[in-house]
Amino acid sequence: MYNYYGDFYLNKNQLISFKKDLGNAVIANQTLKLGGIGFLIFFNNDSSMIYSNSNSSFLECPPNMFQSENESNDLDKKTRYYSTAGINYQNYKPTK
Repeated sequence: MYNYYGDFYLNKNQLISFKKDLGNAVIANQTLKLGGIGFLIFFNNDSSMIYSNSNSSFLECPPNMFQSENESNDLDKKTRYYSTAGINYQNYKPTK
């Protein structure tokens, strides 16, 4: 992850919280330019970047890597944008 605290790996507890936070995102039917916060996600021998804006209100995700629990299965294959429902990704900090 990178945010105001720099680049770092999430520990096990942070990863559990992070997955829950991502799952609570809601599809946003708009196009945005994001990049203040980034997450490199590894899944099934693939990786992809997810970006957020500086106040963590939206996410930008590639369609092949992420689908929220609140999203239907019939969306197109373009980049998807989600509202984070108030989750602040700046709260994640490096651990020792």
